[in-house]
Amino acid sequence: LLVFDVVFNGIVEVRAGGVVAKGAELMVDAQGRVVTATSTNERIGRALSAANAADDLISIEINKF
Repeated sequence: LLVFDVVFNGIVEVRAGGVVAKGAELMVDAQGRVVTATSTNERIGRALSAANAADDLISIEINKF
């Protein structure tokens, strides 16, 4: 049994799906990791720290309404 916290706003740590720059707007990839948002996808927040590779833990500010 897996248990997850559900967060709608605030600052959380998440896994990156690849390289992410500090300040980048983010979306979620097919594996549930955050990646830099593209122009056509819904954004979930902003990176407060950078990721150098996939599976790095980074802090993000969620602003999903």
